[in-house]
This record gives sequence, structure tokens and C-alpha cells, in this order.
Amino acid sequence: MVAVATPLDPVASDTFHLLTTACATRVWSALTCPETAARYLHGLRLDSSWEPHAPLSFGLPGLPRSQGQVLCVRGPELLSYVLADGSGTATYLTWSIRPVSTGCVVRLHVHETHATGSDTDLEEAWLPVVEALRLVLATEDQPAPG
Repeated sequence: MVAVATPLDPVASDTFHLLTTACATRVWSALTCPETAARYLHGLRLDSSWEPHAPLSFGLPGLPRSQGQVLCVRGPELLSYVLADGSGTATYLTWSIRPVSTGCVVRLHVHETHATGSDTDLEEAWLPVVEALRLVLATEDQPAPG
């Protein structure tokens, strides 16, 4: 069972952005591919069918996996899911992808229930994720050598 916030829970939230030359379908693929997700999500592998309300499991290789749930899927423009770590904290992640003339703007909206830290803590956790995703997309957009 996934933790659900009540109105009295302290919630920390923030939004992070990146601009990439990748097309929306390439970004979508990076968000939903377990192997690619591990490259930008601190090594966490996400496994799901990516259907609305589908279960989602996540974790590091060789360690017990935690559970979550897919909340909304509108590929390739919106993906929302919740991750529960067993401590009572739930992290709601919503990725939005908007095509622009030079590629896409990708936004990550993060809402964490039972928050005990500050917005700075969210930045320290999620800015590296967004930067790593940008690098993954930039690397995979390059033509193969030769």
C-alpha cells in the first residue's frame, strides 16, 4: 500500500527544469526505461508497466525493493508517480515534457510528504537528478562516431 498524504502532513515541494535538444519521445523513453532511469536516479531502477494506477517497484541492484504507484500517464507529455520508502514518507514526482523549437523543456515537480527537511534538501536531492538526465539525453543525442 502506498502512503497517501493527509492535509495536515508537512509537505516540501519544488520544481526543477531542463532544456534538452532531445525530442519528446526520446525524453519519454528515458523516463520509462529501467536501465536509463538508473543512470540519472542515483542508481535506482524503476520497473512498471507505466499504465495509470499500475504498481511501480524501485531500488538499487541487490537490495530490497520499495513500492510505488503510477498516477498519471499521458505519453509523451506527462508522467506522474509516487514512491513510498516504508518510513511513511511518500515522494510524488511529476515529469512534464513540452516540445519547443530546439527540443523540449522538461519539468520535474517534486512533492514530499512528512517532510522534515527544507527546500534546500529537495534541491540537493533532485537537482543532480535533473542534471544527470540532461547529460544522459545530451550523450544519447550525439551521433555515433565513425
